Amino acid sequence: MATPAALTIEEAERLEQLPTIKFVVVNENGGGDIEFEGRRHSAVNINGRDADWPRSPGRRVPGRSFSDLEDKANALVVVVNDKLAEQLFANRDPIGRRIKIAGLP
Repeated sequence: MATPAALTIEEAERLEQLPTIKFVVVNENGGGDIEFEGRRHSAVNINGRDADWPRSPGRRVPGRSFSDLEDKANALVVVVNDKLAEQLFANRDPIGRRIKIAGLP
């Protein structure tokens, strides 16, 4: 069975214009090391998504997402799940903290 070709951003935007499509979430997957104040976690699964990701199914915890404007500007905003937040930040509020992903802030 052949692997389907990846959808381009342009194709996703065109799909979203169809009247039968409610929204499209662009999602890319990868992995990398994540660091914060000497705490390092290796081979963490990383999902790159667009600003519409909260509209997709799944559980959400309180916190900050990223805006459509930040998405369009390719701003460096990261949303971490509650497990990684606990591992990196212990009992501190993760909002506004600076982490490194694959060595980049």
